[in-house]
Amino acid sequence: MTYRGRATSRRASPRPVSLRATVHPVPGCCTQPPTRRARVITFGLLSTYPPTLCGLASFTASLRAALPPGSAGGVVRAVESAAPTGGPEVVGDLVAGSPASCRAAATLLDRDDVAIVQHEYGI
Repeated sequence: MTYRGRATSRRASPRPVSLRATVHPVPGCCTQPPTRRARVITFGLLSTYPPTLCGLASFTASLRAALPPGSAGGVVRAVESAAPTGGPEVVGDLVAGSPASCRAAATLLDRDDVAIVQHEYGI
């Protein structure tokens, strides 16, 4: 057979693939449960949070509720002035213009594996 002036040959069809089960080299490796449990990653949140009435606070509450069980860490609220209201998930406040609350917020968020910081202009 020729193709654009070159001689080609027909290749034989590939060998059929065997569908027999293969033996795993380590007996029982895939059938036994793992000996260690996977570590849960915790997420700390820094944002506005209810009872503050804004879209970002609502989003943060929804995000926290959607995290896998056991992975939702504490919430550090961004506020204009210290406010005593908040649920048990609120571990601290980041008060605008307060260096001490900034250090405290960083310490609180450092407890978790991941810190999710959300902000908008004006906060």
